[in-house]
Amino acid sequence: MSHRERFPGVISLLRFFAESGNYGVVDRVANSLSTEAVVQAIYDALRTVRAQSARAVKLKIKSNGESYTITCVDYGILEREDPRYRLAIKGVVEEGPSELIGKRVYCIPMPRIPSEEELESFFKAVEEEGIEVARAVAALALGFRSKGQAQAQ
Repeated sequence: MSHRERFPGVISLLRFFAESGNYGVVDRVANSLSTEAVVQAIYDALRTVRAQSARAVKLKIKSNGESYTITCVDYGILEREDPRYRLAIKGVVEEGPSELIGKRVYCIPMPRIPSEEELESFFKAVEEEGIEVARAVAALALGFRSKGQAQAQ
């Protein structure tokens, strides 16, 4: 079974930080020297996402000819291309707050929070299989979303 299949929530969590242009958490996981360092980085990531979730808003965005309803934790109007949001979902708002309707925006979707079981399995894999598991998962989080993955929160 691939890391993508085993740890989709951890990848989603780390992808949130990559899409936000905040690579520090992803780097901490990828460059950890111990399981304890990985656990601490994931703990910090979970706390940050939970704190930011209070700001979340649902937007219906049209992007590449398809419409998605997405819960965005971080979002804003794109007046020009901004390299900080190169991995973010970009499109035109069809439904949402009136001030955003018709505007081109970036959206950092609410990540899928890994279950307790997935976290335990991830930490156990890092401990037993090696820190390379954490590096691989962090690398997967830096990849572009697969087609149709925008709405899979």
